[in-house]
Amino acid sequence: MSALAFVLLDDPTTPDMSTVAKALRTRHPQLPVETVSDNSPTGVRHVGSPLIRCGDELVAVMSMPAPIPQDPGLWSRTATTWPEGKTIAARHRGHLIVSVVGKGQQPLPAARLSTAVIGALIAVIPECCGVVWGGKVARPARLWLEMSSRSFAPFPDYPFTLWLDILPFRSHAGIGAVTMGLAAFAGREIEFETAKLPFPTMIDKVTGLAAYLVEHGNVVKDGDTFGGDERERFAVRYKNSDRFGGMTAVAPRGPRPRRRRPNAGRSIKNRLAPTLLPIASATGPRPRRARCLRRHQARLGLRPLTQHELSPPKMFGALRA
Repeated sequence: MSALAFVLLDDPTTPDMSTVAKALRTRHPQLPVETVSDNSPTGVRHVGSPLIRCGDELVAVMSMPAPIPQDPGLWSRTATTWPEGKTIAARHRGHLIVSVVGKGQQPLPAARLSTAVIGALIAVIPECCGVVWGGKVARPARLWLEMSSRSFAPFPDYPFTLWLDILPFRSHAGIGAVTMGLAAFAGREIEFETAKLPFPTMIDKVTGLAAYLVEHGNVVKDGDTFGGDERERFAVRYKNSDRFGGMTAVAPRGPRPRRRRPNAGRSIKNRLAPTLLPIASATGPRPRRARCLRRHQARLGLRPLTQHELSPPKMFGALRA
């Protein structure tokens, strides 16, 4: 089963899956959608079925007449991008659990599909007031309704910022940022610390690398380098995070010069800043890597994150510039 998403409800309700299927067809005409009862060999309509078939996959939508368990760290992290989140979390009285059914689900296709279904649920259920993704990232329902329409957009335009947070912090070295939720796609998080880069540039680089890892999985290996161009190289190595609970980390070495390679101007590293070497072949336009994130991060302040706010994930990737 894929990562769980929780759709918060002001009041408990059970969705009509035929109405949800209709909304899905309207929002994503390319997606084959049917309720489970549509294919019943006996012709019997299963009104209470929580399943909906999307292409070859089944998505479960389970209605729960109770709030989700309280997580103070989640709502403390969310306060900077969704100030009303804590209040909404305190008042909601029910929730829906959404997940793609089956073993061995690939994280990105499952996330795309779950996101599309959640968007359809919000479109037809006025009680929806927020979404918690994977227990780590909370966003308002109205934002999910808007961004989920791009669930099947090509990389990097799908709404990956619904699935992960990028949280800034101060450090003795300067400023930094850590991801929350990336481990579900790449097996580890990113921790980036810099004394040289301005804040927008730092966020831009972490966003670009996070987007690339969501798309391609754990392709960052110990000793790989990335950067915006040939003059800017950041070396990566794995280590335990010094800042967040001693989690396994990827530690940096500062920018290092590299010799220019043939056709370097055509490589993905020059269009996706930052990405990795030696991955140097791709086609397509330069991604708008920070546009979505900045809408959510516009009010982010630079302050230390506490262990209470940041429940450490399994793995961290640490980068220092």
